[in-house]
Amino acid sequence: MILHLCHMAITPDLYNERLERAWVRLQRVYERQGRILDRADAMVERIQSLIDWMNENGKDTAVLQAALDTYAEALKVAHPVYESAKGILNSHLYRDKINLCI
Repeated sequence: MILHLCHMAITPDLYNERLERAWVRLQRVYERQGRILDRADAMVERIQSLIDWMNENGKDTAVLQAALDTYAEALKVAHPVYESAKGILNSHLYRDKINLCI
């Protein structure tokens, strides 16, 4: 079977190779997002420490605290979404797609 796309003949082997490269890129993006979430969690802790220190020194931090609380809540929502993607990536569904193309 040969797929024709943009006047180029794409053989099943070429299609499978491209699909696998895309899958590897997707896995890298997933890993990078995990590192970003980890750093964001650490950043929330550091900023909270700074806000606490500012409060102890008599500074008004209500706006900062509200912004940090909103950000922390968004992170709490992002973590389960990120974890649910792990199941999809670990299932290696792309291999089933490759076998269908041959």
